[in-house]
Amino acid sequence: MKLKKINAGLALLTAATGLIHIIYNVISYLMFIHNEMLTHITADVFMTLTIIHAVLGMIAITVMGDGSNIKLYPKQNMNTIIQRITGMIMFPLLFLHANTFDLLMKNAKIGNTVVIGLLIVVQILFFWDVLAHIALSIPRALITLGR
Repeated sequence: MKLKKINAGLALLTAATGLIHIIYNVISYLMFIHNEMLTHITADVFMTLTIIHAVLGMIAITVMGDGSNIKLYPKQNMNTIIQRITGMIMFPLLFLHANTFDLLMKNAKIGNTVVIGLLIVVQILFFWDVLAHIALSIPRALITLGR
């Protein structure tokens, strides 16, 4: 249970850094004042915490058996199932997200609008996935921490 509480605290910190990264980028793009260094700093902190959170979560569930058994009550545990699925989907999308700007630039130069469209769709799915995971995780983390 101790690892689960540590990971719950880390999840809240990760969610906060993720929201900082998102809010900074939205504001910077809307105001046309993009600072690549700040984008990378906020992204690197968020990504590092996300990876640590994911590893601790997998250890808690698999090695320590500290996760809930989603097979016993599938309807009652639907949010847990969705939370775990969004967490798993996040990683391949995260690495694509990190390279999206370069991929967009390369495909814009050659006029490949199909790939550009697919990249935009994948980014929208990535944002939905991250925000859904955060929305499901914050209340659970607070409960785990006794709040």
